Amino acid sequence: MQCKSYCWFASLAIILWIVPSAWAQPPTVDSVFVFEGVHGTFSQMTPLAGGDMLVLGRFDENDQLRWELGRMNPSWEFVWTRDIYATDSGEVQRAFVNGNHVLLMTSEREYIDSHSWTTRRNYVCYTLDGDSMWANSLEDSVNYTSMSNAVGSDDGGFLVYGQESYLDSIFIRYHEKLVKLDTTGTVVWERIFDGENYSSGDIAKLSQDSVLIASVFYSSEPTDIRFSFLDSDGNVGRTLQFESNARFSNTFGTRLILSEYGFDFVWSSDSEMNLGTRLQLIRIDSTGAVQLSTSGEESVNRLRTVIPVEGGLLTFGGPDFNMPPGIYVGHMGANHVWYYMEHYPFEVSAPVYGMLPGASPTCLGALRVEAATWHPTIFYFSPEGPASYLYSTPDQLNFGIVPLEETNELTLELALTGQTPVTVTEFIVPQNYAISAQAPITIQPDEEITMRLAFRPTERRHFVDTLYLVSSALNDTIFVPITGEAPYPLCEPDRDHLDLRWCVIGDTVSADLHISNPGTEPLHIAVMNQPSPFWLENTGPFLLPADSSLTLTLFAAPINVGIHDGLLVIQSDEPNSPDSIALTVRVVTSPSSAEEEPKLPTEFKLHPPYPNPFNASTVIRFELPKTEVVKLTLFDITGRLVREIVRQTFDAGEHRIAIDGAGLASGIYFAAMNTGDNNAVQKLLLVR
Repeated sequence: MQCKSYCWFASLAIILWIVPSAWAQPPTVDSVFVFEGVHGTFSQMTPLAGGDMLVLGRFDENDQLRWELGRMNPSWEFVWTRDIYATDSGEVQRAFVNGNHVLLMTSEREYIDSHSWTTRRNYVCYTLDGDSMWANSLEDSVNYTSMSNAVGSDDGGFLVYGQESYLDSIFIRYHEKLVKLDTTGTVVWERIFDGENYSSGDIAKLSQDSVLIASVFYSSEPTDIRFSFLDSDGNVGRTLQFESNARFSNTFGTRLILSEYGFDFVWSSDSEMNLGTRLQLIRIDSTGAVQLSTSGEESVNRLRTVIPVEGGLLTFGGPDFNMPPGIYVGHMGANHVWYYMEHYPFEVSAPVYGMLPGASPTCLGALRVEAATWHPTIFYFSPEGPASYLYSTPDQLNFGIVPLEETNELTLELALTGQTPVTVTEFIVPQNYAISAQAPITIQPDEEITMRLAFRPTERRHFVDTLYLVSSALNDTIFVPITGEAPYPLCEPDRDHLDLRWCVIGDTVSADLHISNPGTEPLHIAVMNQPSPFWLENTGPFLLPADSSLTLTLFAAPINVGIHDGLLVIQSDEPNSPDSIALTVRVVTSPSSAEEEPKLPTEFKLHPPYPNPFNASTVIRFELPKTEVVKLTLFDITGRLVREIVRQTFDAGEHRIAIDGAGLASGIYFAAMNTGDNNAVQKLLLVR
């Protein structure tokens, strides 16, 4: 490694902005330091003792790209720099600091011939004085090892985490792997963990060499998340496993963050409605209990760096597609509400890189472009500022089951995230609810105001409403979803379309229909109709106790060739009665008449719902060319998941599913269907 005798950045330009702000609200850019003497970018910046910083960067010198590591003092002067790579095929991925040692993860392309290559990964170590210590490729002569994250061990070495891939017959499998390196780079031990295809995880140091590993099994749906607690020898003490409906995407990678709230595991997921990737977060406490599982309402392109701060997570990133260039700073609160996502219009042309957390103003490395030349840049943000945001705890209220004409109360706390008093000027309270507070109410910084919200149902149904608070805060209107229900019966048939398939003329076919009452009161079902050529073995009336079900047998004996449809109407004392079941039977002259037998669809198709617009319910029809697991979910116009309509196996053929609008507000919704091989979306309009 060559040591340069000159400083990287002999010429330094300083630009200054002052805007009042705080971490609880969009911060101020105090200053921007542009290193004009060098073309390139910082990829990682790590704070050291005494105000120094360890800087990793990629630079262009005489049309040749090179990677360098350096130590910078508080005056932005480099004490030393080291060349890591001076080739287009080399890359330094990350740097990890442990005491006086710096571990670098590097990768370099090795050409097999003129058309193909492989990637060699190396792990090199320096001291904080710039002295080269050791290098180790951690290569396996049989299997492929790809280590991605590391933490320091108490003896000055490192615990390196990643995966080991191996060829099983014709398939490539992989396991999680943990390697212990001492201060000379020698492998002390290595551990392979149970379970195939766990990958894309992260590792965090706990105490006394004990570590926590969070990993994703992304070959499954729903996505499996696994937390593993390990001792100082890499032995697994306990594991915790959770399911997430968010489908894994490696766009963002993964982050395991230790915060005042516990352990936050952050990853990105693909949207089922092709709305782009989203930040996902699952939080556990020290006992392993899930405290929070949520989806951030921001694209991961704007969430390249996530660090814990008081009151939640601070995010830094770059622009999303078709958005103005610049730096995007966001704050997701402890109750997973986004306080802001602020845009700073700097001319950066690459994703924003590593952030430097600390009590003093925080700096962020990014790539700045001026007149087609690239200059490394440090952006300093100030956490000071008077403006306030208003938030509620909890962020939603569920009153549970409340008998008719009785009342249940819950408490709601309001607090601020800034230093400016906020006045709540209006409470918009839905019908069947009452609030103990009266506007206007002024909330002072560091003050919490507690109020009571009462729910008194007047109808036997499920209530889904929203409490709105209008104030002088920067987020001038916040909303609190509130739910509750009065005891009521439910009529839930196990299907919306009963297809008796085909029938030879003169014969009789039958099928069972199951009706359940998962409600809290007995269900009364009136005498049912019998649409020709269908009839029921028993038409009722029926009485179903709460949490019970019954099975009905439906027959068909058509006398004419062709497709026969009918509609079975179930009248009951459920609040959203009646329920409708579409009936179908196909009649042929003989089983051998192939041209008369019903033909299966040749491709997947999702038809528009009918009726649409709808008031109470609508039916959506779809066709399957083969037997598949079908998932139908409902989203609102913002892309928020409203409910899962169905997730079950359907045979090849045509099917119908009813979508019940009970409990939904008027507006536009999207029904998204996923079969594993296909995705489709239909737009719905609910009108009350």
